[in-house]
Formats: sequence, structure tokens, C-alpha cells
Amino acid sequence: MGLASWLIGITQESLLQAHPLRGSLFENLVVLEMLKARINAGLQTNLHFYRDCSGMEVDVLLEAGNMIRLFEIKSSQTINQESFIQLNKVAAIFGERVAKKVVLYAGHEQQIRSNAEVVSYLYTGAAVTNEGVIDSSPLSMEIFPARQ
Repeated sequence: MGLASWLIGITQESLLQAHPLRGSLFENLVVLEMLKARINAGLQTNLHFYRDCSGMEVDVLLEAGNMIRLFEIKSSQTINQESFIQLNKVAAIFGERVAKKVVLYAGHEQQIRSNAEVVSYLYTGAAVTNEGVIDSSPLSMEIFPARQ
């Protein structure tokens, strides 16, 4: 994860796996990729962190007109139900304004869950520049649906 890792003494990949800052470093990497993708696509960099006074938070809130997309970033290679807890709580606050909920994680599989889309960090750019990363039809799990 680049310069930040090197500056804190992580010089080998094996040191990163158990490092207490692994999650923060991964989150930083993903947010930087989000910003880069939006800038390169000529879009506004309207990404925000959300946290309320009770500690409820979501890693990235993307505004698009009156609608928002919520992103939770997880450094794990697998996803469990706990990955959706904060995402769903924050979505409840914003109600109908939430157009999409996405968990970006370190794994490689894409999934559509009843709660949200689960997307590999490898497709971070598509997640913040396209309307959808995964075609939601039951017969297709294409990463980039055809444009109409």
C-alpha cells in the first residue's frame, strides 16, 4: 500500500497481514482510487465521510443530485453479516435518498445481497463512476453492464 506503509516500517507484504493499521491503510488506498477515478472521469469529487454524534458511521458517502450512495470499505477477503451493520444503520437515516449501498472489500468476487452490492476493491473506479457495478439480473453477474 505504498508510501504510507513504508513510512510506518511495513517493508514486506507479510508484515502487513497482521499489522494493526492494515484496515486504515486499505481504506486509504480505496478512497484514493475513488478520488482518482472520479477526477479522471471528469466528475465532481463529492465523496464524504459520515459520522454522527452517536458514533454511527459509513466510510464514504457519494452525493449525486438528491440521491446518495453509501460505501463501507473492508480489508478482509470475505464478507459476513457484520459488514452491513453500519451501512444499513446509516441508510436508515437517509431513507429514500439512498440509491445504492456497496461494500468494497479485499476479495475478488462480486455479489448481490439483499442488503447491498459486494464489490471487489479491484472495481472501485466503476463503483464510483457508473450507476451500477454489477448487472442485477439473475442470469448475469457482469461487472460492467452494457450501456443503453
